[in-house]
Amino acid sequence: MAATSEQPFDVDASQFQSINYSVYSALRKAIFDGDIEDGDRIVEAEVARRLGISRAPIREALHRLQQTGLVEHRPRRGWFAVALQPEDMWDVYLVRASIESLAARRITTQAAKQRQTFEPVLDEMQALIDKMLVAATQDDVEALAVYDVQFHELIVENGGSNQLRRIWRLLHPQDWTMMSVLKLPQVPLSEMAQRHQRVLDAVRTGDPGWAVAVVRRHIIELAQRFLDLPPEEQVPEAETAKSAARSA
Repeated sequence: MAATSEQPFDVDASQFQSINYSVYSALRKAIFDGDIEDGDRIVEAEVARRLGISRAPIREALHRLQQTGLVEHRPRRGWFAVALQPEDMWDVYLVRASIESLAARRITTQAAKQRQTFEPVLDEMQALIDKMLVAATQDDVEALAVYDVQFHELIVENGGSNQLRRIWRLLHPQDWTMMSVLKLPQVPLSEMAQRHQRVLDAVRTGDPGWAVAVVRRHIIELAQRFLDLPPEEQVPEAETAKSAARSA
């Protein structure tokens, strides 16, 4: 369905913190839901009219979506939605898994040595899991995705270098998390939240090899379910991964 049709976006601007984020979320959701399809032209003036706002927030949202790879700007033609190819999405998940695995190794090692210093960070991670579970009971996908990303951000912030954190942010993890949640309706939100408990428990063990295996499995397993990958791409079972990590 073209973005220039009269069907309104399913969005309530009052639920967002700012008009800019409201517009961005509306367009992103329309693309994820298929209301805006691959190749559809997105006309700034038309979207602004339908949302009852100026064109400036529309333009800002489109530039942000361009960074995520969801739209592209064609000279003298305007903005168009872009279909993400499975191989592109798989690569993003692989890069994110590599970054967060490295950060998990570092934070686990440091937390084992400086338990008192890192305990507040681990407690904050647990609090975010609890918030995800509450959001799941309320069927609040937006909130769950926000807490999900904050959880992973704590790992990267406390276990990564400045460059590692910069690269991680360039992946736009909140967009990918939201897309994963929306595109996996068969996976209960409660399960999406509970999966994070295994990550935190692994970090608390003080075993960096095990933390790396669990974090990598956490991300890649979701990618496999999202992309419906063939068997050869399957991640090894947890115990196998644990043994491999410890013997490395």
